[in-house]
Amino acid sequence: MTNVQNPHEPDDQWERPEEENIYRPRGSSRGNAASGTLSPENQKFLGLKDQSGIEDLQKSILLNYLTSQKITKGGVDYWKTDADPKEISSLIVDELTFHLHRRNPPPGMTPELYEQLKNVTDTTSGKSYLDIITETKTGVNKPSLEQFLRTNGTDLGAVSQLAGRVGGQYLQREVVGSLRKEFGTDLSKYKSGIKNLQQVHGVAQELTDETLSVTGLDEIVQAYVQAVFEANEKIKRK
Repeated sequence: MTNVQNPHEPDDQWERPEEENIYRPRGSSRGNAASGTLSPENQKFLGLKDQSGIEDLQKSILLNYLTSQKITKGGVDYWKTDADPKEISSLIVDELTFHLHRRNPPPGMTPELYEQLKNVTDTTSGKSYLDIITETKTGVNKPSLEQFLRTNGTDLGAVSQLAGRVGGQYLQREVVGSLRKEFGTDLSKYKSGIKNLQQVHGVAQELTDETLSVTGLDEIVQAYVQAVFEANEKIKRK
């Protein structure tokens, strides 16, 4: 749903191949088998998917969606397919907020503090304080989710697709933040890291020495994110 340059207009930057269950940056490919030793930095970047609990987040979104749409008649369960897009967008943001503060909490966050923060509203915007924190950290907001659902519907397929996008966007933000914290503005470190992923996992083969030599910081960060997503998918398939 996002890219490094513009976190609020993401749709054309992401894709989900049929055999994969998480969105990744558009244009990334599987690459060929390779060998070598993964650098400590790349071990950390690749570990962010599990550390961030992306699959738990996606599953919890779908579980809460199905629960909210279930109706029981004569002892038989059925599920509605005409949910309100605004209602489902709120459900997704609430689940993402819960994930960030309770399932994968930052230091100092307690269940009691989380319950207190749920009642805090920004006096200027009128927005929930937790909604603001969630959007700042992930780039996900209710209006963009609602627009997607109004365009694509609110059935299980559309919500599953959106859950993949939300998970992909959150993971991208985590990887970008970790990359910038680790390497700063040192382009040589980014290039070495990408080459290490190419050698070990056979990803991002389209990035040659010549290509990397003329790549700016924002572009090389995005290329690194693509390589990390590709490597994680290859690891998953082993």
